[in-house]
Amino acid sequence: MATFAIPRGEPLVPKEDCSPFDTGFGYSTISNASPAEKFRFINNVWKPSLNYSFPASVEAAGKLRKCRHECFPASVEAAGKLRKCRHEWLVRFTWLVYSRYLDGIFCLPCCCFGIQYGKNAARLQKLFRSPLTFWTTAVTRLQNHSSGKCETHSFSVVAMANFMDVMTRRTVAIDEQLNQIILRQRSFALSTMFGSLL
Repeated sequence: MATFAIPRGEPLVPKEDCSPFDTGFGYSTISNASPAEKFRFINNVWKPSLNYSFPASVEAAGKLRKCRHECFPASVEAAGKLRKCRHEWLVRFTWLVYSRYLDGIFCLPCCCFGIQYGKNAARLQKLFRSPLTFWTTAVTRLQNHSSGKCETHSFSVVAMANFMDVMTRRTVAIDEQLNQIILRQRSFALSTMFGSLL
């Protein structure tokens, strides 16, 4: 029986079999969504259960080799190992979400609030603009992403925390705070003005 390799980052499961809140569906558009849609997505993002069995993929230990004949595509040498996403990563890196649809992981704050800027911005492709699907080096990539070296991630985590505080009414939105300050200053100015007239 022949087995066919599915390209990494391509749909692995039919859409119908996935949650509508699978990150694989919305990672490229959620940053432009309305605050209400973004809040709904963040609160309902699909997370695998503890007994979920992540699919394994073969990751080659060899180098990518290209055949001398142009009609054949590049292939990876044999001696690959089965690798897969691990539940421990989702627990350790609380910002991490798994996409069943794409069999890959994303940084939820970066997908929702990330803007590519600052140091290492050009290298920030996986976890943000596309899923991380190469499991062999995943832990190192995740540690580097969250270590503070990635300014986009640092900004996105703070932005998401502030967004959630505002949306859950733990904090008043900036525009509302400014309106309150303006109203207080107006009432103070009016009371001062009328007090001096009397």
